[in-house]
Amino acid sequence: MTTPTRDTRFSARTDADFSRAFVRWTDAARTQPLDLTGWSLRFVVKAAVGDAEDLIAGENDAIEREDEAGGRFRVLIDKAVLAEAMPEDANRIEAVFALQAEGPNGESEVWVAGPFILARGL
Repeated sequence: MTTPTRDTRFSARTDADFSRAFVRWTDAARTQPLDLTGWSLRFVVKAAVGDAEDLIAGENDAIEREDEAGGRFRVLIDKAVLAEAMPEDANRIEAVFALQAEGPNGESEVWVAGPFILARGL
């Protein structure tokens, strides 16, 4: 499994859908997008890195492929899913997320990972 080269911080609120666009490149110079054909994508949020249980998990159905050949996709999480992940007695939680990818040739990669801040909306 390859790990991302940098952490990225994401935040969301329980009163709005979470939406984040991505482009996956095959090279560091960002000249050649990765063709996503045959790739399985998963966006997961956990309370802590080693936790077995997911607070939020979005499989292929929660990931919209905007331009598969051009490596463009968008992670979409409904606000109801975000609200369900928030403990009743909390107004804000700090969790961790990872965007995991399984390739057509057996590749297993984490494309991006980092802190995920979830706050209770109005």
